[in-house]
Amino acid sequence: YSSYASEVFTITHPIVEATLVIMDKYKKLERIGKGSFGSAYLAEKRGEPGKQYVIKEIQIDPRDQKAAVREARLLAALDHPNIISCKEHFMLAPGQKVLCIVTEYADGGDLRKLLKTYHETGRRLSEDLVLDLLVQTCLALKHIHDRKILHRDVKPENIFLMQSNVVKLGDFGVAKVLSNTLACADTQTGTPYYTSPEICHGLRYNHKTDVWSLGCVLYEMITQTHAFDGRNQKQLFQNIAYGAFDTTRLDHCTMRLKQLVIAMLAKTPRDRPSINGILKTPLVRDRIQTFLSAQEMQDELGHTVLHGQHLFRKPPSKAATSPRAMKHPPPPPIAIVRPIVVRERQPPVVRGYAAPTAAMKQRGDAMAAKKERVQALVAKQRELAVIRLVQEKKARLARKQAEVDRRKEVRLFSNVP
Repeated sequence: YSSYASEVFTITHPIVEATLVIMDKYKKLERIGKGSFGSAYLAEKRGEPGKQYVIKEIQIDPRDQKAAVREARLLAALDHPNIISCKEHFMLAPGQKVLCIVTEYADGGDLRKLLKTYHETGRRLSEDLVLDLLVQTCLALKHIHDRKILHRDVKPENIFLMQSNVVKLGDFGVAKVLSNTLACADTQTGTPYYTSPEICHGLRYNHKTDVWSLGCVLYEMITQTHAFDGRNQKQLFQNIAYGAFDTTRLDHCTMRLKQLVIAMLAKTPRDRPSINGILKTPLVRDRIQTFLSAQEMQDELGHTVLHGQHLFRKPPSKAATSPRAMKHPPPPPIAIVRPIVVRERQPPVVRGYAAPTAAMKQRGDAMAAKKERVQALVAKQRELAVIRLVQEKKARLARKQAEVDRRKEVRLFSNVP
């Protein structure tokens, strides 16, 4: 897979957009992953020997190109020590329909690899290590949830480890941007073992579905088994939607950690804690001090500033800003200058009819799929009801036959001299 990129790309940066000619910028070393959406390659940047990156080549529909680039731009703007950083992203030549995303490379593997190593050696993760992994993943999820983004695919394969013992959340391939914090999505994505009950029911969901998935990961870190399992995907979804997980496997950990897992795996989304709620529990809050200073904890958990950016502090009280209380005049307010984008006016497009958009088609397909699931569920319930009625009828007939046989025996013995 060793090759050099020599195409004309359109570079999209969170602030500046420009069209540049990239000649031999990245060298692909090997393919490290392949999925239904595309491939991932380990690469080096020319002029930076030894520094490795990951290039994801994602096949996208031309109709979804603008939305994909818009979402990639937003994900590139995420800047947090516990999130895999997106260095840049660009579209290949127009005819190739490929979106390339360049991210940092996690040199310590992922959580799945760590769990496999412990399982093969017959060891368990210590509770301190479990809490360290949980806290850093929660900080990453808090960062994206505060920006109205869902991850929708939290699993051990997407929790990466660095040699510096830093945990980073990555693979936002199915991330969803919400219009507000209470908005709900209605598409089915994610990995079956970590799918939430509301998705199994075909219902709309919000950030609490990430909490469920993280709860499944936490259960797996403690027990080295899945919280829910099944012989096939249908049975797995039924167990997730209606079944219960084995809480006795959590008996070896502390009661506070066990209660946290049970709360995160509540069937009803409103009964689950939010990521902010998890970070404020005494168990997790005490552990955060290992990673954050007192000021950083105030920034993250107090909501007085937005993740360390000291531009949005709460205004001081009137007493603090009075002339007597102030030894020096306050500094001028920080002016946030935003670039003014002038767009060329386009002539109106006249059509004889309004063609359905991709979003409308996607929503229609989702509604049709939901209807089919509901119909299948109703049919299954009817089938179970019929089976139950037949079993009850057979039981009644058996009882009657037993009573008849008993009476025959009584008459038989009464006639014996």
